This record gives sequence, structure tokens and C-alpha cells, in this order.
Amino acid sequence: MENKSFKVLAIVALCVAVAGLSVAYAALSQTLNITGSAKAGASSTNWNVHFANGSCQTTGNAEAGSFSATGTTATLGESTFNAPGDTITCTFDVVNDGTIDAKITSVNIAQAANLTYTGSGEAKEADESLVRDNTEYTVTYNDGTPLAVEDTLGAKETKKLKLVLKYKDTAASLPQAEVAITNITGTIVYGQA
Repeated sequence: MENKSFKVLAIVALCVAVAGLSVAYAALSQTLNITGSAKAGASSTNWNVHFANGSCQTTGNAEAGSFSATGTTATLGESTFNAPGDTITCTFDVVNDGTIDAKITSVNIAQAANLTYTGSGEAKEADESLVRDNTEYTVTYNDGTPLAVEDTLGAKETKKLKLVLKYKDTAASLPQAEVAITNITGTIVYGQA
């Protein structure tokens, strides 16, 4: 009997202890609240990366078409190579007129071998191959440094770029008939630095 009383007394003591802990825990709890507000400051910050100030020069007997570098597009109009070594060099600015630093997140400039060459006449395939093998196309910084992912363009900064389209001076000849060079493309994607 004494053993049974001891068990009952132990269970009652355990229940009182648990109840006491619950009361102590409840007495020490606290609710914390988080509040606040925010806004996007359109009037004080802005994103504005674009092209500007394009012009072209030629060497040899090349003829440059019109060139435009405004907004988000730089476009070279139809141009002509008339002799080996002819070069068309167009310079233009990439401008960060915004208040947020930018960096290149991807750059994809077509390789000369991947441009589209369309000839005509009896020697169409040979002409296309000749022009493909002797055309160079690059887009770099004005000093010739390649564009690279992670290159920065700070707020209010301008960098000069250079597009070069060249018919190699090592070419033995010109095509027998005209070959149109198209698909001269490239993309430069800027993101927030």
C-alpha cells in the first residue's frame, strides 16, 4: 500500500511540476512584431544603358554604308569591299546615363565563319567560300580589348566600342560575282553590377 501511495504522490508531483513550468513559460513569452515600408525611388535612380555617337571610316577601296548607333541598336548599312585589305571600322559609344552601375552579363558576337554569304553566278559556291575564308568581323573596345562578361560600366560612364569588318589583305582575289554578307550580328547584355 505504501508503494501505491508513493506512486500516486509521484504522479501528482510530476503533474504539479509540469503545470508550474507551463505557467513559468507563459509568464516569460513575448510576441515580437516587424513592420515598415519601402518604395522604389524612380525619381532618384534610373537604368539607362544605350549606344550613341556612331561613325565609320574605311581603308583601301572599301565603301561604308550608313552607320547608326542609337538606343539599343547599332546598324551598319550595306557596305562594299573592292580589294583585298579593305577595312570598314565603325566606332561608337556604349553609355551608362543611369545612376546604377552596370556590368556585362553576356556577350555574343557572331564569328566571321558564321555570317551568311550569298553569291550568284556560275562560281557561286567558290565565291562564297572565298569571301567566307577572307572576311574578318570583330566587335571590341576601341583599344582592341575583347568584350567580356563581368566588364563594368559605371554610372555616368562611357566606353568606346569598335566594329571592324575586313576583307583580308592576304586574299588572293575577289569573287567573280558579288557575294552578299549578311547576318552580321552581336548582342551585349548589361545587368546591374
